[in-house]
Amino acid sequence: MFLRTRMLFATGVVGAVLISTAGTASAAGPNDVSAIPIRNGFSTKCLETNDDVGYNGAKVQQWSCVGQSAALWDFEFVGYYGFDFLYRIHHHDHPGKCLEIPDWSLDNGARAQLWDCVGQSSAVWREHIYGDTFTLINWNSNKCLEMPDWSTSDGAIAQQWDCVGQSSAEWYHYA
Repeated sequence: MFLRTRMLFATGVVGAVLISTAGTASAAGPNDVSAIPIRNGFSTKCLETNDDVGYNGAKVQQWSCVGQSAALWDFEFVGYYGFDFLYRIHHHDHPGKCLEIPDWSLDNGARAQLWDCVGQSSAVWREHIYGDTFTLINWNSNKCLEMPDWSTSDGAIAQQWDCVGQSSAEWYHYA
């Protein structure tokens, strides 16, 4: 079953950019989504951490979706960018860790990782919805989270790349 993360849209804020500087969420907001797997639109594999590790620098990869807790993510709503929602994406088993691009990199091919959620812009993602799929665009680099070279292999590490409509940068929530 596909789940939509756009559960509520407040009018009057179109075009505004609102980002919280708080490190982690203390209470669920109206647009928060919890414990949801994210599947790649091309490979259909789940975004997860290798062996469900939760240390700083843990690699974020794709793996076959078999109900593993390593593939569960919490979306913390932090603001709007036009019609798009902005989120910090926390690992469900390690809620103090966020999906981010290291060292505020602007480079194509920079690998995604887990890191402490401390309000860094490299851990904020813009969800841009296209029907049932969406892209995750890093707030700092303005690049899409994707699987390299349209990989369908378990263990392929997620990276950022220019957003050019590639299917390897399409994602969907699946439960």
